[in-house]
Amino acid sequence: MKTKIIHYLVIVGFIWACSSDSPNDDNIPDAQGFTIEISGDINKTISGTTAFFSTSVSKDSFDRDLYTLVVSINDTNGDQVNIGITQLESIGSGNYSIAFEIEPPYNGFVNYSENPNDGEPIFGPTGGNITLNTVSSNKVTGSINVQCQIPGQSTTVTVKGAFNALSGS
Repeated sequence: MKTKIIHYLVIVGFIWACSSDSPNDDNIPDAQGFTIEISGDINKTISGTTAFFSTSVSKDSFDRDLYTLVVSINDTNGDQVNIGITQLESIGSGNYSIAFEIEPPYNGFVNYSENPNDGEPIFGPTGGNITLNTVSSNKVTGSINVQCQIPGQSTTVTVKGAFNALSGS
């Protein structure tokens, strides 16, 4: 009987441990940093520790509060990923699609450039999503899976990865 109880407890513990894994982890770094895979017309992985975020509140033309969160990711070779969300409500954890809507105001945005300082073209978003797992006053963690294209060209990439950004202020 003791053996059955022990087996039962081991099985329940194993199931509980597996079920507590978050399906949205996407390998988010424990410390400040990022790992982003660029695939499609460009195939590379960029990673590093330079990941910062900022937040702001401004007024729109109807005197409503617009909440904005921006994450800036830069690697040592000049590759840059910018993530932005603007909406009428405070930005918290959740899934945000790539979109630009005027009413109600909402913007989910990601762009990628291999080296904007050298005049390289910037890939703008055409679809996908931004997932924020943690949003606090000093840290934002999350992941992106966004399709991007150079405006007016057929050159496309998928920008997919995870980040742990600290407050830039």
